[in-house]
Amino acid sequence: MFADFGYRQALRGLGEYESADSIRQRLRFWCRDESIGDDLLVVYFAGHGVVDDRHYLMCWDTDPDDPAGTVLPTEELVRVLVNGGVRHLLLIIDTCYGGVGAAEAVQIALRRVAKALSGDQWTNLWFLTSARSQEPAYDKAFAKALPAALTAVTGRSGQRQEFLDVHDLVGEISSIFGRRKLDQRAELVLARSFGVAPFLPNGRYRAELPPLGTDLETQHRAAARGPDR
Repeated sequence: MFADFGYRQALRGLGEYESADSIRQRLRFWCRDESIGDDLLVVYFAGHGVVDDRHYLMCWDTDPDDPAGTVLPTEELVRVLVNGGVRHLLLIIDTCYGGVGAAEAVQIALRRVAKALSGDQWTNLWFLTSARSQEPAYDKAFAKALPAALTAVTGRSGQRQEFLDVHDLVGEISSIFGRRKLDQRAELVLARSFGVAPFLPNGRYRAELPPLGTDLETQHRAAARGPDR
């Protein structure tokens, strides 16, 4: 689905039989070796999430009898990414109680931004969760709702809108949950952003359209030229 938006998978197999330590190290080395400051990065974690003193992501080798040593704190995942230089991040947390993880992630991201980035550097740090702080996430509910929500939001986005509105997307996902009688709602938390989030290009966007307020004759001429002329 994200490939349709122009993304490429940077770390193939990251979610297959990976321990918490392996995920940390692979992401850390990748951020170190790649220049990702100007790139758009989407990280999607789907699985089990638990809350104790913090929100934790359960990995392949997580031991319920030894959670401290075998789980990945959500805030630590974000710390690895922002310390690695990412400035445009959409982190999707598809786990139970994801709202807790997003709230913790925002604190880490804001401290990093305040410490390391100059005031004129453009950043977009967005955290989308499939469930709020006290809600479980139903199995596959978010993954099934997301494509349908993207189709709906694209259909009502104007041709002058370059990117899909992530706020609108979150509202549509929650509406789908409601229609399916699921006691679950998506949530969006921002650490820092300027303008519309650039993560989801609008397939209906037409850059050649004249600005709003242009006379009808000019608009008709632009429409007749078409997107490729």
